[in-house]
Amino acid sequence: MAHNNGNNNSILVTVLASAVAFGGGYLVGNSNMETDGAAPAKMSADIGGAAAPTFDGKASAGRGVANLAASPKLPIGDSYVMGDKDALVTIIEFSDFQCPYCSRVNPTIEQVKAKYGDKIALVFRHFPLSFHAEAPKASEAALCADDQGKFWEMHDALFADQQNLKVDGLRAKAEGLQLDMAAFNACLDSSKYAETVQRDLREGSAVGVSGTPAFFINGRFLSGAAPLENFTTIIDDELDRMGVSTESK
Repeated sequence: MAHNNGNNNSILVTVLASAVAFGGGYLVGNSNMETDGAAPAKMSADIGGAAAPTFDGKASAGRGVANLAASPKLPIGDSYVMGDKDALVTIIEFSDFQCPYCSRVNPTIEQVKAKYGDKIALVFRHFPLSFHAEAPKASEAALCADDQGKFWEMHDALFADQQNLKVDGLRAKAEGLQLDMAAFNACLDSSKYAETVQRDLREGSAVGVSGTPAFFINGRFLSGAAPLENFTTIIDDELDRMGVSTESK
């Protein structure tokens, strides 16, 4: 699926009312997720309402958009979409490039993409955990690579080599992708996208995310490096509600 170029639109997706509680700063019991700090705020049907923070994320060149009218709402923000902006099912992933479970779930996501094709769109949002010192700069590196049209290539390179996420390792990955190194280094050294990464982190926290990977499938929460059947159960149910065949493309 191609990286979708979007227009400057606010992007909103339904959030399933749910409560999520995790332990702090350690691997949780099901061993498929890492968490950050105390239990998160309760995910409730009030998300996106008057009492909730409002985020008017806008898509810029190279960032895809979807417009799934619903309430309550979760903002996608200035995010990255792989797939059709009009896909029936949108999967929002909050992820951390230093998190081993985020890397572990990537093959499952590839299986999901292969099974459902243009019925789904994948949205990537940054959620660097506080105890992963190299994760924020790794996210910035992905955003700097996007300046040269290679966000997803850097995304894959970072997850493929999580042992080398210090700045020198990030530069090596950029060289491997044949980026303009002067432009990449200027972007990375200036922390051009540091606030973008922190904004994703704030918006994820606002809807109760405290660990990675965390997924919202048309707003329905799924935590951790879940197996394929956990994804297909939700996606098939969403498609069934729309009267759409759930057979492979």
